[in-house]
Amino acid sequence: MSRAGWLLVVASLTLAGPAAAEVAVRAGNHPGFGRMVFDVPGGTEYSLSRDGDRIRLRFSGDPAIGTPASNARNIRSAIGGASGAELLVAPGAKVRGSRIGDRVVIDVLDPVKPMEVSAAVALPSPPIPPETAPTLVALAGPVDALPPVAVAAAIQPALSPVLRSPTGPVALVAAKTTPAAFSLPFGEDVGAAALRRGNQALIVFDQKRPIDLTALRDDPVLATASVQLLPAATLIRIKLPEGLELALLRPSANAWTVALLPSPPPIRPIRPAIVGEGVLLAEDAPGQVVSLADPVTGATLLLGTQRKPGQGIAVARSTPHYALLPTWQGVAVQPLADSLSLRPAKDGFVLTGADLTGGISQVSDAENGADAVGLTRRFDFPALSVQVFQRRLQSQLADAATALPRVRGPKRLAVARTMIALGLGAEAQAMLQLAAEEDPTMAQSAEATGLGAIAALLANRVQEARGLDDPGLSGTDEIALWRAVRAARLQKGSPQAAGAFAATLPLVLTYPPGLRDRLLPLAVETMIAGGEAVAAELVLAKRKDDPALALARAMSMQAQGNVDGALTAYQAAANSPDQRQRAAAAIGAVELSLAEHRIDAAAAAAALDKQLYSWRGDRQELELRERVAALRAQAGAWRPSLALLRETLAVFPDQQTEINAVMQALFSGLLRGKAVDAIAPLDAITLLDENADLLAAQKSEDVDLSGVQERLADKLLALDLPGRAGPQLQRLMQAVPAGPGKAGFGASLATLKLREGDAPGALSALAASAVEDLPAGLAERRVLLFATASARSGDSAKALAALTPLSIPAAGELRATILEQAGNWPEAAKALAGNVAAVVPAQGALDDPQRRQLLRLASAASQAGDDALVERLRTQELPRMAGGPLADMFRLLTAAKVEAAADLKRSGREVALARTLPAGLRAVGEPTAQLAGTLPALAH
Repeated sequence: MSRAGWLLVVASLTLAGPAAAEVAVRAGNHPGFGRMVFDVPGGTEYSLSRDGDRIRLRFSGDPAIGTPASNARNIRSAIGGASGAELLVAPGAKVRGSRIGDRVVIDVLDPVKPMEVSAAVALPSPPIPPETAPTLVALAGPVDALPPVAVAAAIQPALSPVLRSPTGPVALVAAKTTPAAFSLPFGEDVGAAALRRGNQALIVFDQKRPIDLTALRDDPVLATASVQLLPAATLIRIKLPEGLELALLRPSANAWTVALLPSPPPIRPIRPAIVGEGVLLAEDAPGQVVSLADPVTGATLLLGTQRKPGQGIAVARSTPHYALLPTWQGVAVQPLADSLSLRPAKDGFVLTGADLTGGISQVSDAENGADAVGLTRRFDFPALSVQVFQRRLQSQLADAATALPRVRGPKRLAVARTMIALGLGAEAQAMLQLAAEEDPTMAQSAEATGLGAIAALLANRVQEARGLDDPGLSGTDEIALWRAVRAARLQKGSPQAAGAFAATLPLVLTYPPGLRDRLLPLAVETMIAGGEAVAAELVLAKRKDDPALALARAMSMQAQGNVDGALTAYQAAANSPDQRQRAAAAIGAVELSLAEHRIDAAAAAAALDKQLYSWRGDRQELELRERVAALRAQAGAWRPSLALLRETLAVFPDQQTEINAVMQALFSGLLRGKAVDAIAPLDAITLLDENADLLAAQKSEDVDLSGVQERLADKLLALDLPGRAGPQLQRLMQAVPAGPGKAGFGASLATLKLREGDAPGALSALAASAVEDLPAGLAERRVLLFATASARSGDSAKALAALTPLSIPAAGELRATILEQAGNWPEAAKALAGNVAAVVPAQGALDDPQRRQLLRLASAASQAGDDALVERLRTQELPRMAGGPLADMFRLLTAAKVEAAADLKRSGREVALARTLPAGLRAVGEPTAQLAGTLPALAH
C-alpha cells in the first residue's frame, strides 16, 4: 500500500468513534438582514458556495447539522444534514459569512430596491466582528513643529470590543489607543472618507452601525466627537483644535484608526482626468458613494470612500458643473449641476452627467502654449511686463495719495496688488497695513486678507500668511496654489504642496515675470522632492535655459540617480546670483556627497557651517543650524554641537520649544550610546558643566541613567583632580531627578571622598542621594561604601550591621577587613574562613589572590590563638603555597610550637626568616603588606 493510502487508513481510524451530537441552528431577524447561527464544535472550518438563490454550507469533521425551528427573514428554507446545510434565500439577497468564536454566522441582507441601485448609495452591510487583534503600527514621519532629529509621534491602534445586543444590530465601541486617537473595528470591506468643513472633521464609513463613543469623553481633544447615522453610512464629527489635522490609518483588515496630529502622514493626491465624456478620479480600493448634507453650505456632497488609507484630494478645484473639495481620505464632490452623478468604478470613481471635458488643464497644456483657462482665479495678476507694472504703480500711488479718505482703501488695495505682481512683498504688506488702519472695513475683506497673506509669503514671512486659511477665500485654483506655496515653505518637499503645484502650475506660468520667477523655482523643486517628478520634468524640458531652475535641474538629476551630473549641477547653481538658490545648491551638494560617502560627517558639518550666514532669519537657517549640530554630534564633536544649538536659542527665541526638543534628543543620543566613553575627561567636565540642565531633564524611562552616571563618574575620577571632579559630581547629583542616576552620582562622590580620606563627607553624599528600590548592583555598592565610611569614622558596629544582610564576596572581604582593623581576631578569623571557603578550591594549585586569602586567615588565627586552625592550615595548605615571600610568611605564621630542644634549631631559622620578610612583603602590595607589621613581634 502506498504512503498516501496508509495515511488515509490512519486518518479514518483516528476519526472513527461515536456519532457526534447534532449541531444546533438558530435563526433571528435584525434591521436590514436575517441571521442564521450554527453552534459548530471548536476548530470546525466551513466553506460557502452559491448557485443562484441556493446557498450550500460545508463543515469540516462531518458534523450533523440540525434544521432550525423557524427561518430568518430572506431565508425561504433551511435544511441540515451530514456535514452541511442548504439554504434557499430570497431573490437578489446578498449573503455573507463570518465567525464569532465557535459560531458560524450567515447573514442574508435585504434585497436592494431598484431605486437604491440607480442612486449609487452605499448598502448597509452586516458587521464582521474582528477575529484577531490588529497589529500595532507606528506612525512615523516628520512633524512640522519638530525637525527630523527631534521627531517622533506614534499611534498604536488596539482592537475595540464588540458589544452584542440580543435584539438589535451589532454596536461598535470606539477604543482610545493613544492621546487624540481612537480605533474602530470596521471590517475589511468598509471604506472611509474624511474631510474638513469649517472647524470640523467629518469622517464617513460606508456602513451603517451605531457607535459608542463613551471611551472618548475624558479626552480633551476627542470629547467633542459625535455620531450620526445616515441611511447607508455612519458619520463621525470632531471639532478640530487649532494646529491639528486628521489622519486615517488602517492598522489591520479589521480596524480603522482616527488620529488628530500636528502633521498627518502625507497623502497621495487624487487627480481628475478626462475619460470619455466623464471625469475619472483614480484611486486604490474604491468603496461606496455616500450622500451627505454639507454642514457649512447645506448643499449635497457626494463622498467616495476607500477601503485603504493614503489617498485624498490635495487641491480644491471649481468648475461650472462641480467642485472638488480637499480631503484627507477619499473623494468629496459638490455637484453644481442637477444631472451630475458619482459612481464607483474599477480604478476609482467616475463623474458623469454633464459636459465635464472643459474643466481640467494639464501642465503640458500650458507648456505647449495654451493658457490656464480651465483654472479658476481669485486675484488679478495679468502677464504684463515689468515696465508696464512700474508705470501703473506710479499712477496708482499718486491716485491713492490724492484720494479722499473714504475711498482711499480700495485704491491702496490696488497699489498692493500691483506691488505683488512686481514681487514686492514687504512693500505690499506695509501698504495693506496702512489701508486697514485707515479703513477698518478693509481688515474684514477676504480679498485684502488673501493679498496680505500672499505679500507675507513673498516677503519670506511664512507665519504671517495664515490669512490664506480664511474660508471666504476657498473655492478657486489660485487660492489652492498659494496655500501650496505656504505649505512648501513650511515643509520642504511637502507631498500635498507638490500635488497642488502639479494641478495649478499653469497659473504660475501665466503670472507676470516678477511673480512667476519667484514662484516657479519653488514649485518645481517641491514637485521633485514631493513625488511629482513627471510634472516637474515637463517644465524643465520646456525651460532648459531658465537659470532660475538650475537648482531644480540638479535635484532632478539626483532623483534619477545621476550623482556626478547632480554634483556638477549643484556646483553650477551654487554660483547663481540668486542668494536662495546659491545657498540651497551648496547645501544640496554637501548632503549628496555625504549620502554617497564621498565625505564624512565631520567634513559635511564643516562645509555646512560655512553656509550658516548665507541665508538668515527664516526656517531655512534654523533647519541648517539643527543639521550642522546633528552632523557634529555624529562626528563626535558633542560640545560644539550643543553649543551651536544654545546659540540658536538666542537667534530664534520664538522656536524655544523646538530647539530644546532637538537638544534633548541629541543629548539623549549621547547618553544612550558609547559616545561618552570616547570623550576626554577634561572635555567631559566642560560638557557636563555647560549642559547640566539637559541631564537633569532626562527621563529614566528614556535613558538608563544608572549606566550613564557610572561612565561619567569614571571619567571624572580618572582625572585624579578632586578639586575639579568633586564639585562636578556634587552638581550632577543635585541636578538629576530622584532615581538610579542620583544614587549613582552619590556613590561616585562618596568614592571620591573616601579616596581623599573624608569619611564624613562620603556619608553625607550617600545620605543626600538616598533613593529606594535601586537595582541590586547599585544598592550593594552603596552599602559597601557606607560600611567603609562608617568604619573609618570609628563606628565599626554600624558598619558591620550594614553588611549583615549582604552575602556577596565583597561584603565578606570588607567585614573581615573591618574586624582586622578593630583587632577582633576571633571574629576576623571566622569571616576570613568564610571568604576562604568561597574562593579557595579544595584541591589543586593556587593563584596569588587565593594564597593571600590563606595568608590573611593564618595571620588572624595566629593572632586569635586558634591553634587548631593554625595546625590545620599548616598541614593542609602549606604544601600548596609553593615558594616565594607569601609561602615563607605562611610557613612562619603556621610554624609548630617549640616543645623540645630539637625544635630550637628550627626556631632559629624561623626568627631569621621573620627579620628578612617585612621589606619584601611591602613590595608585594596590599593586602599582604599590612601583615608585615606583625612580623617583628614574631621575630622576638
